Amino acid sequence: MASSGVRSGGAVQARPDDKLLLDPDEESLHHGGSFRTYMHHKMSKLGEQFEAQAADLGVSSRIFQGVAVHVNGYTSPSHQELKVLMAKHGGVFINYPTPTNHTHIICSNLTDAKIKQFEKARNHKPVVSPEWILESIKAQSLLPIAPFLLSTLRDIPGQQRLLPFGTRADVLPAKDGCGTAHPMAASEENPATAYNQPSPMGAPVAYDPAEMRAAQAEAARLRAACDMLKGAPKSSRDDPNFVESFFSASRLHFIGMWKTRLESLMLSGVIGGPTPNPGPGAQVIFHVDLDCFFASVAESEHPLFSGKPLAVCHSNNAKGTAEISSANYEARKYGIRAGMFMAGAKQLCPDLIVVPYNFERYQEVSEQAYKIMMACSACVQPLSCDEAFLDVTGLGDPFQLASRLRADIQAATGCTASVGIGHNLLIARLATKRAKPDGQCHIQEAEAASAMLSLELSDLPGVGWATSKKLASLGLQSVADLQAWSKARLQAELGDKTGAALWDASRGIDTRRVAPPAVRKSLGAEVNWGVRFDSPQDATRFLGKLAEEVWTRMGAAGVQGRSLTLKLKKRKEGVYNPVKFMGHGICDNLSRTHTFHRPAHSAATIHRAACDMLTSLHVPHADIRGIGLGVRELCHWEERIDWGQAVASMVQPPSLIWFSCLNALHTQQMSRGL
Repeated sequence: MASSGVRSGGAVQARPDDKLLLDPDEESLHHGGSFRTYMHHKMSKLGEQFEAQAADLGVSSRIFQGVAVHVNGYTSPSHQELKVLMAKHGGVFINYPTPTNHTHIICSNLTDAKIKQFEKARNHKPVVSPEWILESIKAQSLLPIAPFLLSTLRDIPGQQRLLPFGTRADVLPAKDGCGTAHPMAASEENPATAYNQPSPMGAPVAYDPAEMRAAQAEAARLRAACDMLKGAPKSSRDDPNFVESFFSASRLHFIGMWKTRLESLMLSGVIGGPTPNPGPGAQVIFHVDLDCFFASVAESEHPLFSGKPLAVCHSNNAKGTAEISSANYEARKYGIRAGMFMAGAKQLCPDLIVVPYNFERYQEVSEQAYKIMMACSACVQPLSCDEAFLDVTGLGDPFQLASRLRADIQAATGCTASVGIGHNLLIARLATKRAKPDGQCHIQEAEAASAMLSLELSDLPGVGWATSKKLASLGLQSVADLQAWSKARLQAELGDKTGAALWDASRGIDTRRVAPPAVRKSLGAEVNWGVRFDSPQDATRFLGKLAEEVWTRMGAAGVQGRSLTLKLKKRKEGVYNPVKFMGHGICDNLSRTHTFHRPAHSAATIHRAACDMLTSLHVPHADIRGIGLGVRELCHWEERIDWGQAVASMVQPPSLIWFSCLNALHTQQMSRGL
C-alpha cells in the first residue's frame, strides 16, 4: 500500500516535483526565494525529527507499517498524541500533505469548505476518525476503515458506501467521477480499507436487529417516564415555575449540589482511610476517573444497552440542539462526544440510543465510589462526581492498590474506572488518558518529560486562550518547543511566574499537592438558558425565585454571606439568534456587587439587593439572556455576630442608628402586611 512518497516506518521523502497543497508559487526569503525548495528541506527535516522521536520512544509494533497519516484540524486524541502513537506502532506522520506522501487523513470534523474541496477532488485519500488508530492498536492489527469513515464524506469519491441489513458484506468498490474503481477501494492488498459488514446507520451488523429494536424501545420508555421531558421545552416567559424546573433538570446543578453533599461527608470524618506515609522516595498519586460516567450508569441499570452506541441527553430530536452530556465508547467510535448537539450526533450515528438523566442514581453511584476511594486513602481531592485525586504514598504497591480499587468500584456500582498513577497530579492525569477505558497506567518519574510530548500546549495547567495566543506569537506550537526553551528565556517573554510554571509543566514537574475539600468560600446559582422576559416585572419575579434558590443552598450548607454579586448576560446588538434553542447566544457579561451591613439573613434580603443592582445596570428586560447570583464572605451559622448585642454595647454612629431605625420600620411594615 506504500506509495512512492512513503518509506515504511521511516521519514517521508518529499519529492521536488510533488505539488504541495500550499501555494507552490509563493516565495520565501530563504533558499534562493524558492518556496518549493524551502518546503522540500522543511519536510525532510520534519521527517528526520519523526524518525528520531520514533527511535527514542521505541517501536512497540508494526501495525501501521506502510501507513502515513495527516491530521486535519482538532482531534481527540490530540495531534501530538496521534503523532506519538504512529511513531510507536510503525507508521508515518505527515505535517504537510502532498498528493503522494500520505495514505489517510485523520480528523473528527470538517468545515463545509473542506467538504466541498474533497467533493471536487478525484482521488483524495480516505478521511477517517482517530478511533481507527486507537481501535487498531487495541486489536493489535490494522482494522478496516469502513466503520471509521467520516460520516459527512461516506457518499463521495474515495469513501465506502454503507450496506443495508442483510446485504452480503462484499466490498462495493468506490467509484470516482469517471466511473472507474477508486485506487483506495477495499482489496486484499489494501486491508486498511476493507469493509467490515456495516449497516446503513453506520453500526456494524454485530448489533443484533432484534436487540437494537428492544434497546431503542427501552430508551423510549425511559424518556416517556421522565417528568422533565414531558411537554415542549419552556422558557421563563412560559413557565411560572421555570427556575425550579431548570435546576431539577440541570446537570450542572446536580454536580454543584453533589459537591456540597460530598464536602460535608468528607469533612465529617465518618469514613477514614489510611493516612499517606511519605518516605524518602517520590509521592504516589492516583487520578481516578469513572469511564463515561452517566452512560455507564445507564448501562449498569439496563444491560440491554451494553455494547451499543449510547448517549445521555435531554432530547432525542434528530434535528435538535440539545447537548450530549455523556457518550459510551461504542458511540465515540462514530465521533460522538460530550457537548455535541444531538443533530450532529444523529448524523454520525442515526441508530444512537438516547436516554434521559437519572440524577438520583448518579448520586448513589458517585457516593458509593467516593466511599471506596475514601477507604483507600484519607487524602482525597474531589474533582467531579466521577473524578478524584488520591494520595496513596506509602500505602502499598501502587499497581496492586489501583487494581483493587477499580475492582471494588466495579463490584459496588457496576461501572468501570480508569486509574492513572504518577508522582504528581499532572503526570497522574496524563497516565489516566493512556489507561482509558477500564485500565490503569503508571508513568514513572524518569519518563515524565518524554510523556509530556504527547500533550497539546492547551493541555498544560494555566494555558488558556490568552496564553495560547502569546505562545503562538513566539513560535511555540508544541510541548517539544517549550522544552527547547530555557526557563530564563520563558520568564523574559512571559513573566517570572508564568514562565517558570510553563517550564516546569512542559517537563512534567508539578508541585501541587492533593488537597481535600476546604471550607467553601462562595455559593450561588445561575440560569443562562431559556431566559426571556416580557416586562421588567418578569425579571423582578425571576430574581425572587433565584434568590430563594440561593437561600436554600445557603441553608443546606449552613452559611450566610456578606457580599452578593449579580451577574447578567445582555444580548449583544446586531448578532444572529443563538444556534442552541433558547440559548443565550453571544452576550456582553455585566456584574454588580453589593455588601451587606450584616450577613444576609433571608431570601427577601437577597432579592431586594439583587433588584437594586439590576436597576442600576439599566439593561432592557428584553435583552437579558442570563442571570446569576453569587454570595461570598461566607460564615457558618454558629459564627454569626449577634448584631443586636453588638449595637447595644457600643456608642452607635448616626449611620448605624439610621440603619437600625429603617430595619425596625421594615419589620413593622412586614408584620402589618404592607
